[in-house]
Amino acid sequence: MKTRLLLGVLMALAALLAPPWVRAQAPIDPSTWIEIQVTSDTATQYDSAISGDRVAWTDYRNGDADVYVMDLATGAEQKVPGGTANQASGDIDGTIVVYTDNRAGNSDIYAYDLSTGVETQITTNPADQFSPAISGNRVVWVDLRNGSFDIYAGTVDGSESERAVTTAANVQRSPRISGAIVVWEDYRNGNADVYAYDLVANRETPVALGPAYAGYPDVDHNLIVFHENRAAGNWDIYLYDLAMGTETRLTTDPFQQQFPRIYGSLVVWEDFRNQSGDLYGYDLSTRTEIVIANGSSNQWDAAVDGLSVAFTDYRNGNLDVYVKRPPAGQRALEALDLLAALVVSFNLEQGISNSLDTKLTNIQEALNAANAGQRQDAANLLQAFINSVEAQRGKQLTSAQADELIALARRILGLL
Repeated sequence: MKTRLLLGVLMALAALLAPPWVRAQAPIDPSTWIEIQVTSDTATQYDSAISGDRVAWTDYRNGDADVYVMDLATGAEQKVPGGTANQASGDIDGTIVVYTDNRAGNSDIYAYDLSTGVETQITTNPADQFSPAISGNRVVWVDLRNGSFDIYAGTVDGSESERAVTTAANVQRSPRISGAIVVWEDYRNGNADVYAYDLVANRETPVALGPAYAGYPDVDHNLIVFHENRAAGNWDIYLYDLAMGTETRLTTDPFQQQFPRIYGSLVVWEDFRNQSGDLYGYDLSTRTEIVIANGSSNQWDAAVDGLSVAFTDYRNGNLDVYVKRPPAGQRALEALDLLAALVVSFNLEQGISNSLDTKLTNIQEALNAANAGQRQDAANLLQAFINSVEAQRGKQLTSAQADELIALARRILGLL
C-alpha cells in the first residue's frame, strides 16, 4: 500500500513539474479527421493560412495573384479587394487577413477585416515590405527600407507605432508572431540562426545558433519550432521552450523533415521519409509522432490552427488548397483541451486556477452531453466561464490572457 501511495505521489509530482505542453490531454488522432478540398479551379492556389473556420490563400484564377478566403462553416468564398495589382496571402487571425499588395509600385502590407469590409494599409514606406504574419492586433513583416532584410512590427489599428524588431547585419527573414513574441531566421552570424524578441519586455533571445543551418521558425506562446540540419546534414524539427530555456529534438528519421508549424500541442511539418512530400505531426501532450497527410502526390506548405491543418496538394495536376480537421463535435472537445492547457500555461495563483479548472471540467461533461443533443447546457457553462474570465481581467488575469481565453471559449461556442 505504501509503495502504491508513493508511486501515486511521484506521478502527481511529475505531472505538476512537467512543462504545460506534456501534461495530459486527449491524444491527437488524425485518422478520425475529415478532409476538405478548399479550391478546385485549374489555376494555381497555394500559400494557405488558417484561423478557425477561415482559410486564406494566394490564387491565380484571374491571371494575376489575388487573395481569397473561404469560410469552412458555410462554404462561402470571397476575394479580398485589391484591384489589378498583385496580392499575396500572408496570414489570418480571426477576421483579419494580412497580405502583400503592389498597387503603389512597391510591396506594402495591407490588412482586410472580413467582418466589416474595411481595408487598412499598414506600411507606406517606399521600400518593399513583405511576408506578413499576424497575432491579434500585432503584425510583423520583412522590410527593405534600410537596404537589407530587417524585421519590423506594427498594429492593424495603429495603436502602437511602427518599430524595428531587428536591424542586425545581413538578412533577417521568415518572421512569425504569437502574442508579443516574434521569431525569425537570422544571418547576422554568417549562417542561418533563429532569434526571438519580446515586444513587451523589449528583450531579444537567441534560440538556435550555428554552425548548423537553423531556420523557418514558428511560435505559439512560449513554444518555438524550427528546422535545423545539425544531425549529419539531415533536416530535423526542434522545439525550444522560451520560458524554460530548454530544447527538444522532435524528429530523428534519416530523411528530411522541414518547414514546421505549431499550435497548442500540435506540431506539423513537411516530411520526405516516403520519397515524396508528406505532412507529419507531433503530439506534444503524448510525445508521439502522427501522420497528417501522406497521399500519392506531394503535400506541403502546412498551416495549423487548433487541430485544423491547411496545406497545398498536387493530386489534381495543379496546386490546390486542402484542409484536414476533426469533425465539429470532436473539435469542440479538443479545443477544450487547448483551453485547459492555456490555463495551465499561465501559471496562475491556485485559487483562480482551481476555479477555472472546475469550470472546464463541468464544460467537458456538458460537451459530452451536447454531443448527444443537449447543447444549451454546454453553451451556458461556456458563457459562465467567459464571464468569470472577464471578471478577473486586470486582477488575477492580464488583459492579454483574458483575451486569449475568451477567444478560444467563443470558438468552442461556435462549434456547438
